[in-house]
Amino acid sequence: MGGATRRDGTEQGEAGLVSGGRRLGIGGIGWGDPLRLLADATLFLGLAYAICGSAPFKGGFGGDTSQGNAMLRLLPMSLFAMAMPLLIVRWPLVRLMLTRNWVMVLTLGWLVLSIGWSDMPGLSLRRVGFLVIGYMTAMGVAAWADDIERTTKIIAALLVIVVLIDLISVPLVPHLAMSDEGARGMHLQKNQAGGVCLLAIIVLSFCLPSLRRLWGVALVVGLMGLTVVFLILTKSKTSMALVGIYLVFLLPLSAGLAWERGRGIVLILFAGVAVSLLVFTVGVQGWTLPDVLELVFGDPTFTGRTDIWDFALDQIAERPFLGTGYGAFWDVGEAHDPLRHANSWLRFVGEGIINQTHNGYLDLWVQAGLPAMLGGAIGMVRPLVLAGLGLVRDGWRRVQWIGYAQIFSLMMLFLLYNLMESAVLSRVHFLGFIIFLYILFAERWTMPDIALSRGMPTSAWGEVR
Repeated sequence: MGGATRRDGTEQGEAGLVSGGRRLGIGGIGWGDPLRLLADATLFLGLAYAICGSAPFKGGFGGDTSQGNAMLRLLPMSLFAMAMPLLIVRWPLVRLMLTRNWVMVLTLGWLVLSIGWSDMPGLSLRRVGFLVIGYMTAMGVAAWADDIERTTKIIAALLVIVVLIDLISVPLVPHLAMSDEGARGMHLQKNQAGGVCLLAIIVLSFCLPSLRRLWGVALVVGLMGLTVVFLILTKSKTSMALVGIYLVFLLPLSAGLAWERGRGIVLILFAGVAVSLLVFTVGVQGWTLPDVLELVFGDPTFTGRTDIWDFALDQIAERPFLGTGYGAFWDVGEAHDPLRHANSWLRFVGEGIINQTHNGYLDLWVQAGLPAMLGGAIGMVRPLVLAGLGLVRDGWRRVQWIGYAQIFSLMMLFLLYNLMESAVLSRVHFLGFIIFLYILFAERWTMPDIALSRGMPTSAWGEVR
Protein backbone atom coordinates (compact mmCIF):
# COMPACT_ATOMS: atom_id res chain seq x y z
CA MET A 1 0.00 0.00 0.00
CA GLY A 2 2.90 2.31 0.67
CA GLY A 3 5.12 3.88 -1.90
CA ALA A 4 8.79 4.17 -2.63
CA THR A 5 10.87 6.28 -0.26
CA ARG A 6 12.68 9.18 -1.94
CA ARG A 7 16.10 10.64 -1.14
CA ASP A 8 14.47 13.72 0.39
CA GLY A 9 12.67 11.58 2.97
CA THR A 10 9.28 11.75 1.27
CA GLU A 11 7.23 8.76 0.19
CA GLN A 12 4.79 8.52 -2.65
CA GLY A 13 1.69 6.75 -1.37
CA GLU A 14 -1.74 6.14 -2.83
CA ALA A 15 -3.33 8.98 -0.85
CA GLY A 16 -0.60 11.50 -1.45
CA LEU A 17 2.79 12.67 -0.26
CA VAL A 18 4.19 11.44 3.06
CA SER A 19 7.02 13.08 4.98
CA GLY A 20 8.41 11.80 8.26
CA GLY A 21 5.49 9.41 8.63
CA ARG A 22 2.86 12.17 8.32
CA ARG A 23 0.44 12.79 5.47
CA LEU A 24 0.85 16.20 3.91
CA GLY A 25 -2.84 16.64 3.23
CA ILE A 26 -2.89 15.86 -0.48
CA GLY A 27 -5.58 13.21 -0.37
CA GLY A 28 -8.08 11.72 1.99
CA ILE A 29 -9.87 15.01 2.79
CA GLY A 30 -13.61 14.55 2.42
CA TRP A 31 -14.26 18.28 2.08
CA GLY A 32 -11.32 18.91 -0.22
CA ASP A 33 -13.34 20.03 -3.24
CA PRO A 34 -14.67 23.25 -1.64
CA LEU A 35 -11.14 24.10 -0.57
CA ARG A 36 -9.86 23.42 -4.06
CA LEU A 37 -12.46 25.82 -5.41
CA LEU A 38 -11.33 28.33 -2.78
CA ALA A 39 -7.74 27.89 -3.98
CA ASP A 40 -8.85 28.47 -7.59
CA ALA A 41 -10.78 31.60 -6.57
CA THR A 42 -7.81 32.91 -4.57
CA LEU A 43 -5.53 32.38 -7.56
CA PHE A 44 -7.94 34.10 -9.97
CA LEU A 45 -8.71 37.06 -7.69
CA GLY A 46 -5.08 37.40 -6.60
CA LEU A 47 -3.98 37.66 -10.22
CA ALA A 48 -6.81 40.08 -10.97
CA TYR A 49 -5.72 42.35 -8.14
CA ALA A 50 -2.03 42.12 -9.04
CA ILE A 51 -2.63 42.91 -12.71
CA CYS A 52 -5.56 45.34 -12.54
CA GLY A 53 -5.03 46.89 -9.11
CA SER A 54 -7.71 48.65 -7.14
CA ALA A 55 -8.37 51.28 -9.83
CA PRO A 56 -8.16 49.99 -13.44
CA PHE A 57 -7.75 52.78 -16.01
CA LYS A 58 -6.82 55.13 -13.12
CA GLY A 59 -3.31 54.02 -12.31
CA GLY A 60 -3.75 50.28 -11.82
CA PHE A 61 -1.45 48.61 -9.31
CA GLY A 62 0.90 51.32 -8.20
CA GLY A 63 1.53 50.44 -4.59
CA ASP A 64 0.69 52.57 -1.59
CA THR A 65 1.97 56.08 -0.94
CA SER A 66 3.72 57.26 2.20
CA GLN A 67 0.32 58.21 3.62
CA GLY A 68 -1.13 54.77 2.89
CA ASN A 69 -4.15 53.63 0.94
CA ALA A 70 -7.09 51.95 2.64
CA MET A 71 -8.14 49.98 -0.46
CA LEU A 72 -4.59 48.74 -1.09
CA ARG A 73 -4.62 47.41 2.46
CA LEU A 74 -8.08 45.86 2.41
CA LEU A 75 -7.70 43.89 -0.82
CA PRO A 76 -4.46 42.01 0.02
CA MET A 77 -5.73 41.35 3.54
CA SER A 78 -8.93 39.88 2.07
CA LEU A 79 -6.92 37.64 -0.24
CA PHE A 80 -4.76 36.52 2.68
CA ALA A 81 -7.92 35.72 4.65
CA MET A 82 -9.03 33.51 1.74
CA ALA A 83 -5.65 31.77 1.77
CA MET A 84 -5.65 31.09 5.53
CA PRO A 85 -7.81 27.92 5.37
CA LEU A 86 -5.64 26.68 2.50
CA LEU A 87 -2.49 27.18 4.59
CA ILE A 88 -3.98 25.61 7.73
CA VAL A 89 -5.39 22.46 6.13
CA ARG A 90 -2.15 21.71 4.32
CA TRP A 91 0.22 23.08 6.92
CA PRO A 92 2.60 20.06 6.84
CA LEU A 93 2.96 20.55 3.10
CA VAL A 94 3.31 24.32 3.50
CA ARG A 95 6.05 23.80 6.07
CA LEU A 96 7.91 21.51 3.68
CA MET A 97 7.57 24.05 0.86
CA LEU A 98 8.89 26.81 3.14
CA THR A 99 11.89 24.62 3.96
CA ARG A 100 12.55 23.91 0.29
CA ASN A 101 12.16 27.58 -0.62
CA TRP A 102 14.70 28.65 1.99
CA VAL A 103 16.41 31.22 -0.24
CA MET A 104 13.29 33.36 -0.59
CA VAL A 105 12.32 32.80 3.05
CA LEU A 106 15.73 34.05 4.21
CA THR A 107 15.51 37.00 1.80
CA LEU A 108 12.12 37.99 3.18
CA GLY A 109 13.57 37.60 6.67
CA TRP A 110 16.36 40.02 5.73
CA LEU A 111 13.79 42.52 4.49
CA VAL A 112 12.02 42.22 7.85
CA LEU A 113 15.32 42.90 9.61
CA SER A 114 15.83 45.99 7.43
CA ILE A 115 13.02 47.64 9.39
CA GLY A 116 15.53 48.00 12.21
CA TRP A 117 17.86 50.30 10.25
CA SER A 118 15.27 51.82 7.94
CA ASP A 119 15.19 55.58 7.37
CA MET A 120 11.41 55.28 7.78
CA PRO A 121 10.75 52.23 10.00
CA GLY A 122 6.98 52.66 10.14
CA LEU A 123 6.73 52.74 6.35
CA SER A 124 9.09 49.76 6.01
CA LEU A 125 7.07 47.78 8.56
CA ARG A 126 3.87 48.27 6.58
CA ARG A 127 5.40 47.53 3.21
CA VAL A 128 7.40 44.49 4.30
CA GLY A 129 4.31 43.19 6.08
CA PHE A 130 2.21 43.32 2.93
CA LEU A 131 5.04 41.74 0.93
CA VAL A 132 5.09 38.79 3.35
CA ILE A 133 1.28 38.61 3.16
CA GLY A 134 1.54 38.39 -0.64
CA TYR A 135 4.12 35.59 -0.36
CA MET A 136 1.96 33.58 2.05
CA THR A 137 -1.12 34.12 -0.13
CA ALA A 138 0.85 32.71 -3.06
CA MET A 139 1.98 29.86 -0.80
CA GLY A 140 -1.65 28.98 -0.02
CA VAL A 141 -2.46 28.86 -3.73
CA ALA A 142 0.66 26.85 -4.64
CA ALA A 143 0.04 24.29 -1.88
CA TRP A 144 -3.24 23.38 -3.61
CA ALA A 145 -1.91 23.59 -7.19
CA ASP A 146 -1.79 19.80 -7.56
CA ASP A 147 -3.27 19.88 -11.08
CA ILE A 148 -0.75 21.57 -13.37
CA GLU A 149 -3.11 21.81 -16.34
CA ARG A 150 -5.99 23.22 -14.29
CA THR A 151 -3.75 25.86 -12.71
CA THR A 152 -2.35 26.85 -16.09
CA LYS A 153 -5.84 27.24 -17.59
CA ILE A 154 -7.02 29.43 -14.69
CA ILE A 155 -4.06 31.76 -15.14
CA ALA A 156 -4.62 31.80 -18.91
CA ALA A 157 -8.33 32.61 -18.48
CA LEU A 158 -7.63 35.65 -16.31
CA LEU A 159 -4.93 36.91 -18.68
CA VAL A 160 -7.21 36.50 -21.70
CA ILE A 161 -9.97 38.49 -20.01
CA VAL A 162 -7.54 41.29 -19.17
CA VAL A 163 -6.02 41.41 -22.68
CA LEU A 164 -9.45 41.44 -24.36
CA ILE A 165 -10.59 44.32 -22.13
CA ASP A 166 -7.34 46.14 -22.92
CA LEU A 167 -7.80 45.60 -26.64
CA ILE A 168 -11.45 46.68 -26.66
CA SER A 169 -10.64 49.77 -24.59
CA VAL A 170 -8.34 51.16 -27.29
CA PRO A 171 -11.18 52.13 -29.69
CA LEU A 172 -13.82 52.63 -26.97
CA VAL A 173 -11.94 54.85 -24.50
CA PRO A 174 -8.74 55.95 -26.28
CA HIS A 175 -8.27 58.87 -23.88
CA LEU A 176 -7.80 56.32 -21.08
CA ALA A 177 -6.27 53.37 -22.94
CA MET A 178 -3.74 55.23 -25.10
CA SER A 179 -0.69 57.29 -24.23
CA ASP A 180 1.86 59.18 -26.30
CA GLU A 181 4.24 56.20 -26.00
CA GLY A 182 1.73 53.46 -26.93
CA ALA A 183 -1.36 51.58 -25.81
CA ARG A 184 -1.60 50.93 -22.09
CA GLY A 185 -5.15 49.63 -21.72
CA MET A 186 -6.22 49.62 -18.08
CA HIS A 187 -2.64 49.70 -16.82
CA LEU A 188 -0.40 52.44 -15.49
CA GLN A 189 1.80 52.59 -18.56
CA LYS A 190 2.65 50.72 -21.75
CA ASN A 191 5.44 48.55 -20.30
CA GLN A 192 3.08 46.98 -17.78
CA ALA A 193 0.58 46.35 -20.58
CA GLY A 194 3.37 44.75 -22.60
CA GLY A 195 4.32 42.59 -19.63
CA VAL A 196 0.75 41.28 -19.42
CA CYS A 197 0.86 40.39 -23.13
CA LEU A 198 4.20 38.62 -22.66
CA LEU A 199 2.77 36.53 -19.83
CA ALA A 200 -0.45 35.79 -21.72
CA ILE A 201 1.33 34.54 -24.85
CA ILE A 202 3.53 32.20 -22.84
CA VAL A 203 0.81 30.76 -20.60
CA LEU A 204 -1.60 30.31 -23.52
CA SER A 205 1.06 28.39 -25.43
CA PHE A 206 1.24 25.90 -22.56
CA CYS A 207 -2.52 25.35 -22.74
CA LEU A 208 -2.19 23.93 -26.25
CA PRO A 209 -0.83 20.46 -25.32
CA SER A 210 -3.80 19.92 -22.96
CA LEU A 211 -6.54 20.61 -25.50
CA ARG A 212 -8.59 17.61 -26.61
CA ARG A 213 -10.20 19.09 -29.72
CA LEU A 214 -8.77 20.96 -32.66
CA TRP A 215 -11.35 23.76 -32.37
CA GLY A 216 -9.93 24.45 -28.92
CA VAL A 217 -6.45 24.66 -30.40
CA ALA A 218 -7.72 27.10 -33.04
CA LEU A 219 -9.39 29.22 -30.33
CA VAL A 220 -6.24 29.47 -28.25
CA VAL A 221 -4.10 30.28 -31.29
CA GLY A 222 -6.60 33.01 -32.20
CA LEU A 223 -6.41 34.46 -28.69
CA MET A 224 -2.63 34.44 -28.91
CA GLY A 225 -2.95 36.36 -32.19
CA LEU A 226 -5.15 39.01 -30.56
CA THR A 227 -2.63 39.28 -27.75
CA VAL A 228 0.14 39.88 -30.27
CA VAL A 229 -1.98 42.64 -31.83
CA PHE A 230 -2.30 44.44 -28.51
CA LEU A 231 1.40 43.87 -27.75
CA ILE A 232 2.26 45.64 -31.01
CA LEU A 233 -0.05 48.51 -30.05
CA THR A 234 1.77 48.90 -26.71
CA LYS A 235 5.09 49.43 -28.53
CA SER A 236 6.76 47.76 -25.54
CA LYS A 237 10.04 46.74 -27.14
CA THR A 238 11.29 44.93 -24.05
CA SER A 239 8.26 42.60 -24.02
CA MET A 240 8.41 42.13 -27.79
CA ALA A 241 12.06 41.11 -27.54
CA LEU A 242 11.33 38.67 -24.72
CA VAL A 243 8.45 37.09 -26.67
CA GLY A 244 10.91 36.57 -29.52
CA ILE A 245 13.47 34.98 -27.20
CA TYR A 246 10.78 32.67 -25.83
CA LEU A 247 9.44 31.53 -29.21
CA VAL A 248 12.79 31.19 -30.95
CA PHE A 249 14.97 29.78 -28.17
CA LEU A 250 13.33 28.95 -24.84
CA LEU A 251 10.36 26.95 -26.09
CA PRO A 252 12.47 24.75 -28.41
CA LEU A 253 15.06 24.42 -25.66
CA SER A 254 12.42 23.22 -23.20
CA ALA A 255 11.28 20.61 -25.72
CA GLY A 256 14.86 19.62 -26.55
CA LEU A 257 15.74 19.05 -22.91
CA ALA A 258 12.87 16.57 -22.65
CA TRP A 259 14.02 14.48 -25.64
CA GLU A 260 17.03 12.30 -24.88
CA ARG A 261 18.03 11.99 -28.53
CA GLY A 262 18.19 15.72 -29.01
CA ARG A 263 21.24 16.50 -26.86
CA GLY A 264 23.15 17.98 -29.77
CA ILE A 265 20.19 20.17 -30.72
CA VAL A 266 19.87 21.25 -27.08
CA LEU A 267 23.49 22.39 -27.03
CA ILE A 268 22.93 24.45 -30.18
CA LEU A 269 19.77 26.00 -28.75
CA PHE A 270 21.50 26.67 -25.46
CA ALA A 271 24.24 28.51 -27.35
CA GLY A 272 21.52 30.50 -29.08
CA VAL A 273 20.05 31.46 -25.70
CA ALA A 274 23.48 32.52 -24.50
CA VAL A 275 23.90 34.74 -27.56
CA SER A 276 20.44 36.24 -27.06
CA LEU A 277 21.24 36.96 -23.42
CA LEU A 278 24.46 38.67 -24.47
CA VAL A 279 22.68 40.82 -27.04
CA PHE A 280 19.97 41.69 -24.51
CA THR A 281 22.57 42.69 -21.90
CA VAL A 282 24.37 44.87 -24.43
CA GLY A 283 21.05 46.51 -25.21
CA VAL A 284 20.22 47.09 -21.56
CA GLN A 285 23.60 48.61 -20.75
CA GLY A 286 23.70 50.70 -23.92
CA TRP A 287 27.32 49.81 -24.53
CA THR A 288 27.21 49.57 -28.36
CA LEU A 289 24.96 48.53 -31.24
CA PRO A 290 22.71 51.61 -31.31
CA ASP A 291 20.75 50.17 -34.20
CA VAL A 292 19.94 47.04 -32.17
CA LEU A 293 19.01 49.16 -29.18
CA GLU A 294 16.64 51.25 -31.25
CA LEU A 295 15.16 48.46 -33.36
CA VAL A 296 14.78 45.66 -30.81
CA PHE A 297 15.11 46.81 -27.22
CA GLY A 298 14.63 50.54 -27.30
CA ASP A 299 17.31 52.99 -26.21
CA PRO A 300 17.49 53.14 -22.38
CA THR A 301 18.92 56.66 -22.58
CA PHE A 302 15.73 57.79 -24.31
CA THR A 303 13.54 56.60 -21.42
CA GLY A 304 15.88 58.00 -18.78
CA ARG A 305 16.71 54.60 -17.33
CA THR A 306 20.47 55.14 -17.44
CA ASP A 307 20.14 58.34 -15.42
CA ILE A 308 18.01 56.53 -12.84
CA TRP A 309 20.53 53.68 -12.68
CA ASP A 310 23.41 56.11 -12.17
CA PHE A 311 21.51 57.82 -9.39
CA ALA A 312 20.69 54.47 -7.75
CA LEU A 313 24.33 53.38 -7.93
CA ASP A 314 25.39 56.60 -6.21
CA GLN A 315 22.91 55.87 -3.41
CA ILE A 316 24.08 52.26 -3.18
CA ALA A 317 27.68 53.39 -2.77
CA GLU A 318 26.70 55.14 0.46
CA ARG A 319 25.12 52.04 2.07
CA PRO A 320 26.01 49.00 -0.04
CA PHE A 321 25.30 46.29 2.54
CA LEU A 322 22.21 47.51 4.39
CA GLY A 323 20.47 49.97 2.10
CA THR A 324 17.84 52.47 3.22
CA GLY A 325 15.42 49.84 4.54
CA TYR A 326 12.87 48.05 2.36
CA GLY A 327 10.20 50.43 1.11
CA ALA A 328 11.97 53.50 2.49
CA PHE A 329 13.39 54.82 -0.79
CA TRP A 330 10.56 55.41 -3.27
CA ASP A 331 7.14 56.95 -2.52
CA VAL A 332 8.25 58.37 0.80
CA GLY A 333 6.71 61.84 0.56
CA GLU A 334 7.97 65.11 -0.87
CA ALA A 335 10.10 65.98 2.17
CA HIS A 336 12.06 62.70 1.95
CA ASP A 337 12.06 62.16 -1.81
CA PRO A 338 15.60 60.97 -2.70
CA LEU A 339 15.37 62.50 -6.17
CA ARG A 340 15.63 65.96 -4.62
CA HIS A 341 19.35 65.16 -4.17
CA ALA A 342 19.92 64.03 -7.77
CA ASN A 343 22.46 65.90 -9.89
CA SER A 344 20.39 65.66 -13.07
CA TRP A 345 16.95 66.35 -14.49
CA LEU A 346 15.61 63.80 -12.01
CA ARG A 347 15.49 66.43 -9.27
CA PHE A 348 12.70 68.21 -11.11
CA VAL A 349 10.45 65.13 -11.39
CA GLY A 350 7.32 65.33 -9.27
CA GLU A 351 7.10 63.16 -6.15
CA GLY A 352 5.74 59.68 -6.82
CA ILE A 353 6.05 59.86 -10.63
CA ILE A 354 9.18 57.68 -10.52
CA ASN A 355 8.69 54.92 -7.96
CA GLN A 356 11.18 52.30 -9.13
CA THR A 357 14.74 52.05 -10.44
CA HIS A 358 13.64 50.19 -13.59
CA ASN A 359 16.06 47.44 -12.60
CA GLY A 360 14.85 44.91 -10.05
CA TYR A 361 18.32 44.05 -8.82
CA LEU A 362 19.39 47.66 -8.28
CA ASP A 363 16.06 48.37 -6.58
CA LEU A 364 16.60 45.64 -4.00
CA TRP A 365 20.22 46.70 -3.53
CA VAL A 366 19.38 50.34 -2.85
CA GLN A 367 16.52 49.43 -0.49
CA ALA A 368 17.91 46.49 1.50
CA GLY A 369 21.52 46.07 0.51
CA LEU A 370 23.58 43.43 -1.24
CA PRO A 371 22.04 40.43 0.61
CA ALA A 372 18.57 41.38 -0.64
CA MET A 373 19.77 41.76 -4.22
CA LEU A 374 21.54 38.40 -4.17
CA GLY A 375 18.58 36.73 -2.48
CA GLY A 376 16.15 38.05 -5.07
CA ALA A 377 18.34 36.89 -7.96
CA ILE A 378 19.14 33.46 -6.50
CA GLY A 379 15.49 33.05 -5.53
CA MET A 380 14.60 33.21 -9.23
CA VAL A 381 17.53 31.03 -10.34
CA ARG A 382 16.51 28.15 -8.03
CA PRO A 383 13.14 27.44 -9.75
CA LEU A 384 14.87 27.77 -13.12
CA VAL A 385 17.32 25.03 -12.08
CA LEU A 386 14.57 22.85 -10.57
CA ALA A 387 12.52 23.06 -13.76
CA GLY A 388 15.54 22.41 -15.99
CA LEU A 389 16.50 19.33 -13.99
CA GLY A 390 12.88 18.17 -14.11
CA LEU A 391 12.83 18.45 -17.91
CA VAL A 392 16.00 16.37 -18.23
CA ARG A 393 14.96 13.82 -15.59
CA ASP A 394 11.32 13.20 -16.50
CA GLY A 395 11.56 13.60 -20.25
CA TRP A 396 8.53 14.07 -22.50
CA ARG A 397 5.73 13.39 -20.01
CA ARG A 398 3.11 15.83 -21.10
CA VAL A 399 1.61 17.05 -17.82
CA GLN A 400 4.97 17.43 -16.12
CA TRP A 401 6.49 19.03 -19.21
CA ILE A 402 3.79 21.71 -19.20
CA GLY A 403 4.71 22.62 -15.63
CA TYR A 404 8.49 22.38 -15.94
CA ALA A 405 8.75 24.11 -19.31
CA GLN A 406 6.40 26.87 -18.17
CA ILE A 407 8.50 27.58 -15.07
CA PHE A 408 11.78 27.25 -16.99
CA SER A 409 10.70 29.73 -19.67
CA LEU A 410 9.06 32.25 -17.35
CA MET A 411 11.85 32.32 -14.77
CA MET A 412 14.44 32.87 -17.50
CA LEU A 413 12.36 35.74 -18.88
CA PHE A 414 11.73 37.15 -15.39
CA LEU A 415 15.49 37.25 -14.83
CA LEU A 416 15.85 39.23 -18.05
CA TYR A 417 12.80 41.41 -17.45
CA ASN A 418 14.23 42.59 -14.15
CA LEU A 419 17.13 44.16 -16.00
CA MET A 420 14.70 46.77 -17.36
CA GLU A 421 11.85 46.79 -14.80
CA SER A 422 11.68 46.34 -11.03
CA ALA A 423 9.48 43.27 -10.51
CA VAL A 424 11.09 40.78 -8.14
CA LEU A 425 10.09 41.41 -4.50
CA SER A 426 8.37 44.56 -5.71
CA ARG A 427 5.45 46.27 -3.99
CA VAL A 428 4.54 48.29 -7.11
CA HIS A 429 4.87 45.90 -10.07
CA PHE A 430 2.16 43.38 -10.91
CA LEU A 431 4.76 40.71 -11.65
CA GLY A 432 5.89 40.71 -8.02
CA PHE A 433 3.01 38.44 -6.96
CA ILE A 434 3.25 36.36 -10.14
CA ILE A 435 6.96 35.73 -9.57
CA PHE A 436 6.09 34.53 -6.06
CA LEU A 437 3.52 32.15 -7.58
CA TYR A 438 5.91 30.56 -10.05
CA ILE A 439 8.73 30.29 -7.53
CA LEU A 440 6.35 28.33 -5.31
CA PHE A 441 4.84 26.36 -8.20
CA ALA A 442 8.38 25.14 -8.86
CA GLU A 443 8.61 23.81 -5.32
CA ARG A 444 5.18 22.18 -5.50
CA TRP A 445 5.39 20.70 -8.98
CA THR A 446 8.80 19.09 -8.41
CA MET A 447 7.59 17.19 -5.32
CA PRO A 448 7.32 13.40 -5.80
CA ASP A 449 3.50 13.16 -5.76
CA ILE A 450 3.31 15.36 -8.87
CA ALA A 451 6.68 14.58 -10.45
CA LEU A 452 5.92 10.83 -10.35
CA SER A 453 2.29 11.12 -11.46
CA ARG A 454 1.39 9.11 -14.55
CA GLY A 455 -2.13 10.41 -15.08
CA MET A 456 -2.11 11.82 -18.61
CA PRO A 457 -5.41 12.13 -20.49
CA THR A 458 -5.31 12.21 -24.25
CA SER A 459 -5.39 15.53 -26.06
CA ALA A 460 -5.77 16.87 -29.57
CA TRP A 461 -2.18 15.79 -30.16
CA GLY A 462 -2.75 12.22 -28.97
CA GLU A 463 -1.48 10.59 -25.80
CA VAL A 464 2.18 11.34 -25.20
CA ARG A 465 4.15 9.47 -22.53
